[in-house]
Amino acid sequence: MYSGCAGSILIGFGGAFVGMWLARQLGLPELFTIRVDGEAFPLVWSIIGSALLALLFGLFTRRRVVV
Repeated sequence: MYSGCAGSILIGFGGAFVGMWLARQLGLPELFTIRVDGEAFPLVWSIIGSALLALLFGLFTRRRVVV
């Protein structure tokens, strides 16, 4: 479904958004924050969210080898 560079970028940005949103909903502290136009972007939760989303996509979309 998603493959190549563009797919990886979309999964990464989507995961970063989910990671930030989930951390804010759970009231977790914003670790290593970058501010852009007054908006805070916690990098730690963004990286964790994008890694988890990439892992989930990899688990569900990997090709099965039949022996």
